[in-house]
Amino acid sequence: EAVVASSDEVFWPFSPQLVGAELWLMSQADATVHRLDPQTLAEEQVIDLGFGPNGLLSFGSIAVDDDVVWFAESQHDVVVRPDRGSGEELGRTELGGPAITDPDAIGQLQVLADEEGGALVVRSNDARVQRIDSQGGLTTVSLGEDVAAELAIGNHVDFAVLHDGLLFVGGRALDADTLERRADRDLDVHMVLGPIRRTPRSCWRSRRTSSASCGST
Repeated sequence: EAVVASSDEVFWPFSPQLVGAELWLMSQADATVHRLDPQTLAEEQVIDLGFGPNGLLSFGSIAVDDDVVWFAESQHDVVVRPDRGSGEELGRTELGGPAITDPDAIGQLQVLADEEGGALVVRSNDARVQRIDSQGGLTTVSLGEDVAAELAIGNHVDFAVLHDGLLFVGGRALDADTLERRADRDLDVHMVLGPIRRTPRSCWRSRRTSSASCGST
């Protein structure tokens, strides 16, 4: 017989991520990060990053890897890196602004954990792409106004995807380590309707025809 667990300890829970035997999510209401037991949903840890309420947080505002949590806060244009075990803040990276304060801009700041202990951060409103290395060093490139215009169509949850050492932003491929363009690996899409990093089935929308197609990846 199935047992259904429930919890009301987190107000407005958002962006759940199952990492090993831990369930991580954030409270969109107060910008706190929570670790829950995935079986019972009992709250085991709360990390308060000191930002307060932020209705602009999105599914892409949090990423969790083996050691740390990456939290992108758009109203301050900053990424904070707390330790997964202790909750202690290990680093805070100012991204350079301007901050995103428009409520209609939700989903425009996305963070992804890479395989080298760093993170990749993409903003759709200006197609700015940044890599934060494991020591806090910051590399920044811009994909330009045309890509930003494509990413601004609709309200996309996963407009950037990390796959096989490449970062895809609106179909444009970049080397995930150097952020150099890899035009030879570009895809004929401008948005991701289903996150390929989490499921074997995904949908893409063509730049040329505006038609969507789904298939295995």
